[in-house]
Amino acid sequence: QIEARIKEISGSNYSVSQKIALINEEITKLDTSIATNTDALNTKIKEIEDRQILIAQKKVEMDQLSTDLYIQSRYRMATFFLSGKDWDVLVKEFFLKQSSISVLKTEVEKINGEFSSLEESRVQLETEKANLEAQKKDMDDSYALLAAEKSKLQNELNNQYASKSSFTKTIGSLSKEISQLQQYLYYVKSGGTVVD
Repeated sequence: QIEARIKEISGSNYSVSQKIALINEEITKLDTSIATNTDALNTKIKEIEDRQILIAQKKVEMDQLSTDLYIQSRYRMATFFLSGKDWDVLVKEFFLKQSSISVLKTEVEKINGEFSSLEESRVQLETEKANLEAQKKDMDDSYALLAAEKSKLQNELNNQYASKSSFTKTIGSLSKEISQLQQYLYYVKSGGTVVD
């Protein structure tokens, strides 16, 4: 695309300075595109890393709570048989613990599912990152093409300025000679003698 755009600009009827301005516009677009893509990817990666940290903390908390419940249930079971508590109390505590463990199990499964989807997102992001790196290389190549074209146009513009300056000096010198000739003619016409 950049090569086609360079061809289009260089083949146009614009002046050299206008062509340079158009090349500069393309360079600016390229810079903006690179920055936008990089920022978007870095933002996604940061979001996933933050969520992974949060989920890991939550999972550790759930594991700890699950372990605590398990230990308490074993301790209370032994205490129940030794203390001679009522059967209703044992069943009630058992169902409470059962429902707590069921909730914890659901939470842990949900967290594991989130880990799985996050891992898929990370893999997808790594693919996007690889694509972005490839795009960045293409953009760098495009940037080099634009820079080379700009340099070529700048040299052409400098040559034009040098030619213009040379013409200006030549015109100035000729104007001076014409002025001297006019004075000479005027002097000869008025009857004076010219000594070379």
